[in-house]
Amino acid sequence: MFFYLQKSYIFLIHFLTFINKDDTIIPINIQNEFSAKGVYIMSMNKKGEYLSIVLFSLFIIVVLYCHRTYNSGTYLIVQDRNSSKKWEYKLKKNEFAIGYKHSVEKTQAEELFKVDKLGNINLWETVYEDYGVGLPFLPEEGQLEVRDGKFILKMNRSFKEINMTISPIAEHYLKINNKKYMLSKLLEGKIRSINLKIKIKG
Repeated sequence: MFFYLQKSYIFLIHFLTFINKDDTIIPINIQNEFSAKGVYIMSMNKKGEYLSIVLFSLFIIVVLYCHRTYNSGTYLIVQDRNSSKKWEYKLKKNEFAIGYKHSVEKTQAEELFKVDKLGNINLWETVYEDYGVGLPFLPEEGQLEVRDGKFILKMNRSFKEINMTISPIAEHYLKINNKKYMLSKLLEGKIRSINLKIKIKG
């Protein structure tokens, strides 16, 4: 974005210099506190002044468009329900994961979510490092398969938002754009209730 803004600015300066190449630069002496400094202004004909206004307006439009484009996208909003703290994460591929240590098996599990165009959060897979007591086994809970030595529970559940309690013992984390964020660290090691929801910008 900054590259295009820089190019637009350079083009604007060059164009203004071109249309005013026949104008003169007139020194003006100011009689107030700034009289010691030379202040110069560039005289412009009406055509050049009009073009300058048009180009400057176009430049502002480009800046606003680039700003909107740069910030548009799908964001995961994490809200600490015990305080006013909030974090925003831009989802590059409209997906994220929640990981934790299973309370019974004490092995790692990871829930994979995809976000649709309406901002719904869809749980489509849960990955377990091991399979044992306390883990899903009923047909209505999803379709179980083994992949790369891990147990994959495939399903299709949709949520508008997710509320969950975070504990340091469970080692909860968010995985966003292949980067892990330890929620217990984010919440300063305290047991907290958080809310996850989606915000689509642009």
